[in-house]
Amino acid sequence: MFELVSALRGRFSCTRVAIGLVSHAEVSLLAISDAATFEKRTALAKAYVAAMHEAHDLYRVLQSTAAPVGAEGDRVATPKHDALRNLSGAGVALSQPLMISAQCVGIVTLERESEPFSADDRVWLDAFSALFAPVIEQRRRAERGAVGRLNDDVRGLLEKFFGPRHLVWKVSATLVLLLTLLMVALPFEYRVTARTVIEGEVQRVAAAPFEGFIGAAFVRAGDSVTAGQPLAQLDDRELRIEQARWDSERRQFENKLREAMAGHDLTAVQVVGAQLAQAEAQLDLVTGKIERAHLTAPFDGIVVSGDLSQRIGAPVQLGEKLFEIAPLQSYRIILQVDEREIRHVQMGQEGDLVITGIAGEPMPFRASKVTPVAMAQDGRNFFRVEADLMDASPRLRPGMEGVGKIRVGSRSLWWIFTHSFSDWLILKLWTWLP
Repeated sequence: MFELVSALRGRFSCTRVAIGLVSHAEVSLLAISDAATFEKRTALAKAYVAAMHEAHDLYRVLQSTAAPVGAEGDRVATPKHDALRNLSGAGVALSQPLMISAQCVGIVTLERESEPFSADDRVWLDAFSALFAPVIEQRRRAERGAVGRLNDDVRGLLEKFFGPRHLVWKVSATLVLLLTLLMVALPFEYRVTARTVIEGEVQRVAAAPFEGFIGAAFVRAGDSVTAGQPLAQLDDRELRIEQARWDSERRQFENKLREAMAGHDLTAVQVVGAQLAQAEAQLDLVTGKIERAHLTAPFDGIVVSGDLSQRIGAPVQLGEKLFEIAPLQSYRIILQVDEREIRHVQMGQEGDLVITGIAGEPMPFRASKVTPVAMAQDGRNFFRVEADLMDASPRLRPGMEGVGKIRVGSRSLWWIFTHSFSDWLILKLWTWLP
């Protein structure tokens, strides 16, 4: 900058040239032509800053001379420049703002002994301002630190909101502010969303009554059944053979018992009587197994699970589950509530359920039980919440899945949108803090 002011001094035959930079409407003196260094608190430096401020405030070129130039009505009052002349002893003082569009980035102040600056000199200074102002601004931006950049960005943003012009920014900020106030002030109904599975209110299992082989299958999962309807049959051929054998032995023992009673043989009567009772017990046991080999539906309902059509002739174990039956029009729903939302759920709260297969029919429900035990699924923890349907669709079937939403009260829209992130942030901060 010192070389620049020296060049300007030589170009215009000035006694002194000074350059000041403008930042946020404040002028700071940068260089003086006849001084490599200078003290900013001296009277002369302060006079230069005051004169530059005067040119910056008026946003125009100002020239102060000892003798008036031009008509009296065309002359602009320049008290700060007059004070500078009086202090420095110069006869003429001129300040040229360095402009970029409508922004002043610097001021050049030139002093002469007596000759005022001509129109040609003013044209040359205007050209100099147009060329040199971008250089000053680029250098100023390049020399900013991180804090300076942040400060300039914040100031620029605030000027767009609160300064002149920038109508689009002001309207946008007003709309955002109004929207935020509405989100914070107006209450909205908050609903906890959970994956839902339909179960029968009562589920009965048809299990294998004994070890054996599957003889026939009459239904499979998804079929509707009535009370007493056959479900499947186990192979009972060996049981019927065993039944015939025990029936034959029973008859033999009955004949022996009659002979012993006719011969008044008390010992034989007791022995044969015990053998007859054993044969009758075995016959009853085999007959009961034959009856239980025919599996029937305990009530009207639907087969939830079980398909033996591909297992004919396959062995089964005692107690093995063959079918699972649930009653129709008697359901309970199971909601898997995320552990982050379970604190909002209580018994008696109502909600709505939409099933995947019948999405067009929302069904109301009421929470009846909140289990205190969590279960893990897909890497997340859920709590099982049971609920009763208040108006079930006739097309509803056990095993169907959907999405349920429990109404838990009113919350602000801002809380609804941000509470998940707030909870996550609090947990992370608690984890990181010592």
